[in-house]
Amino acid sequence: MSKTSCNWILYLSTFTANLFFVSYGIMLSWNTPVLLKFRSDNNEINPLGAPLTVFQLSLCTSIFPFASIFAGLLVTKMPDIFGRKRSMIYIATAGLLCFIGLAFVKNVWLYCSIYMLTCISVSGGIVVVPTYVSEITETKNRGSLSSIVAVAATVGQLYLFILTPYTDFKMLSLCCGMPFLIIIILSFFIYESPILLSMKGDTDGALNILKKLRRNVDPSKLEDELREKEKMLVTNDKKSALKVLFKTSVGRKALFIALLVRSLPSFSGFYVILSFFDDFLREPTNISVSSNTLSIFIICFKMFSSSLISLYLDRFGRRIYLLSGCIVYSAATFGMGMYFLCKNNNMYIPEAVKFVPIVLLFLVSLGYMLGLAGVSFTVVSEILPNEARAVGSGFAACIANLVLSAIAVSYPYIDEYFGLQFCMFMFTVPLIIGFFLIFFYVPETKEKTFEEIKCLLDKHRT
Repeated sequence: MSKTSCNWILYLSTFTANLFFVSYGIMLSWNTPVLLKFRSDNNEINPLGAPLTVFQLSLCTSIFPFASIFAGLLVTKMPDIFGRKRSMIYIATAGLLCFIGLAFVKNVWLYCSIYMLTCISVSGGIVVVPTYVSEITETKNRGSLSSIVAVAATVGQLYLFILTPYTDFKMLSLCCGMPFLIIIILSFFIYESPILLSMKGDTDGALNILKKLRRNVDPSKLEDELREKEKMLVTNDKKSALKVLFKTSVGRKALFIALLVRSLPSFSGFYVILSFFDDFLREPTNISVSSNTLSIFIICFKMFSSSLISLYLDRFGRRIYLLSGCIVYSAATFGMGMYFLCKNNNMYIPEAVKFVPIVLLFLVSLGYMLGLAGVSFTVVSEILPNEARAVGSGFAACIANLVLSAIAVSYPYIDEYFGLQFCMFMFTVPLIIGFFLIFFYVPETKEKTFEEIKCLLDKHRT
């Protein structure tokens, strides 16, 4: 292992930024325990005083993806205006205040308002993080450190499910605000992105930060690294981010790839599966193990698989994970669709097959971790031109969340009128299409500098 990989300040900076993804993981699974509490008629469990109506339940389910659309629009320019580090502090402060506000709500409409602001804060943070992490890491470890987002998101989900049996809604909300508090504290010990300083003309400051992030590295190599990034910036310093994305061939190709890999997780329906995890696990299996326990097992499996993927991402590359993730996920959802097709049509299902939904849920989680979670964020942070990365990633996130909102709103109606099997088949088709689009149009970015990726896109067909 190289000495640079043991640089504690680099890992502390990456860890601090990725705490946003811990909060993101919490929000992904937030509806599972919270909506169960809100559907209860026990006032000691339900802080709202009365169970949610069907309309209120639908509204609460769709708030997170809907709010994420606004986050992509509101936060897109923040990293360039305030800086990566200061933007993270501002967003974390807003998120912490929102979680404190959630703890004391007694009205469903007040809850929806504060919950939306919380979701905007969480989604805004994950717009900033990939840009920051990709700019502080080296070419050889950029993939591994960037893909840790999948591990962090899984930690957030596990944290939520472990807390759920032992906390009421008030304490659960306060505990879920802890990642934001830790971000604020640790932000005093990390550095601003050297690329941002270089963009603003502070070459000496950028080089000084690079020396701290790349300890025991020859200073001449650091100067070469900074010079390479400055060269890329100077090439397009007079072009606006939107002009780079839409008016240049490289920008259009990069934006297409970013939209593809960021939209596939939304089309996969994984958020909907997480939102109704409890019902999903309980209804088809009829086994004695509680759904919360099964959820913890599945999330632990996700954490283990995402950790391995993060560890070996820079060894095997991005494409193999994207492609294999599409294959595993689409096969698992197709299997789920066939299971529910048989079940809902009263076809004979052997006793030995009753555990199939659980096995397939593990495979769904594996497929999502392989190519739809952290790897997609890594590819977006690498593929977009540096001068338009913040805008491009925000735009891709906005489109992805628009897709996610549509799926979240339509899912209950499709389930009600067409059956759960149709939902599973609906999630399968986009992943199959995504497999072929990735195979033909997404180049490998492993161990490529940003300038090399730019040249690769210029030659690659899309």
